[in-house]
Amino acid sequence: MGDPERRFTEDALRILRALRFSSVLGFSIDKITAQTIHRLAPLLRRISPERIAMELKKLLGGKNVQQVLLEFADVLCVVLPELQPMIGLRQDNPYHHLTVYEHTVETVASVENTSVLRLTMLFHDCGKPNCYTRDLMGLDHFRGHPAISVILAERAMNRLHLDKQTIRCVKTLIQHHDDTLRNDDGSLLRLLHRFGPEMAHQLVQVQRADVLGQHPDKLDRLHFLDDIDQRLTQLVQSGACYQLADLHITGDDLLQIGYPAGRVVGDTLLALLEEVMDGTCANEPIALQKHARERLKNIH
Repeated sequence: MGDPERRFTEDALRILRALRFSSVLGFSIDKITAQTIHRLAPLLRRISPERIAMELKKLLGGKNVQQVLLEFADVLCVVLPELQPMIGLRQDNPYHHLTVYEHTVETVASVENTSVLRLTMLFHDCGKPNCYTRDLMGLDHFRGHPAISVILAERAMNRLHLDKQTIRCVKTLIQHHDDTLRNDDGSLLRLLHRFGPEMAHQLVQVQRADVLGQHPDKLDRLHFLDDIDQRLTQLVQSGACYQLADLHITGDDLLQIGYPAGRVVGDTLLALLEEVMDGTCANEPIALQKHARERLKNIH
């Protein structure tokens, strides 16, 4: 590599590229080069957001990402200052034994290796410092942090000029990463209806990675999340009804039954879909028409 100071000064992006190589290829950066990286990290502010984003996404996908993010946290925070307040912030409660940043790094390394999921885990708790409180028992809380994390993550991703689809997916997953999931078919069908199969799977994987970064005593939840993921797959493969397109009744059918044209048709279809997902009505034309006629009585 030659003289690291000269190389990094010529093109500061080489700082991130060195970290990316370390993450992807799994080698350690020698002491002199590492010291130079730490010292010259502010030069990264001169680099275009697009070039930084490209290297960052590759870095996050490396097999050695955990070590790199821990050893070079200060470098990462030059390009992502939203992460700085997490460093050293303790979480004294039954769910955590690591600082917010250490937990974050653990989750990044634990989640499936896709850009959306790795970025989600990188930002999922960045709002915690803004929401920190300690109760009278000495327990730390971070109520409402997903909403703040979304704001900070969106700011960072926009600054890096990430594509709109990635930003949208990451924001959604962060917003819901702390949601309570239930393992019954009605709840899972609603999850599929709300997010679609791909994002529903991603949300489970986000929560799974979150657990892997928590206190070892909490790992029993992994089995619950694995069961949910498996059942989601089964429901999709079985052709279960969770969207209007799968419903065996249409708006035209409702008009023929006697429904007036307008919003009530769409509202009724959604209500029938809810009944199907609840299991209170079979997704069959005769059963759906019967339930539709009962609803029509209330409209008149």
